[in-house]
Amino acid sequence: MAEVREPGRSVRELLASWPWRPIRHCPGRFVLAGGPRRLTVEELAGEGVGVLRVTVPGLRDGVAVAFLEGGGLIAYEREDGTAVHTLNTPEGMARKLDALGIALQPPEDRPAEREIGPAGIGGINPAGRGPV
Repeated sequence: MAEVREPGRSVRELLASWPWRPIRHCPGRFVLAGGPRRLTVEELAGEGVGVLRVTVPGLRDGVAVAFLEGGGLIAYEREDGTAVHTLNTPEGMARKLDALGIALQPPEDRPAEREIGPAGIGGINPAGRGPV
């Protein structure tokens, strides 16, 4: 029987595909380091992933949020078309959304992923260089 695949990419896939670095003092949060600055959340997350864009009072940039298997993306979108993309575990995403005052919950049908440790999820290097 064929495997049923959810739309979009998972946190695990994004960690393996792009150069991410941990955000200092923010467990479970990573920033895209060295990737294209004009990459959209839709291009990064993959086809079929819902993206919510919100304006946060006091924040210069727009915020785009996409839930993925194993966490999600939060991007800070600038007026010039560039963005700062962050990849988050469920815990890291919940903390940041709360800090931004964004009251969202992940879809119920998304399976939980293990916490990202020093070696990444399931042996994937958080720097995005493949298996450790």
